[in-house]
Amino acid sequence: ELSSEEVKRIDANGKKGDKL
Repeated sequence: ELSSEEVKRIDANGKKGDKL
């Protein structure tokens, strides 16, 4: 599903799908 890096970004932004 989500990679560890994506999970960190999601946790930092507090929302899913907010990848930069």
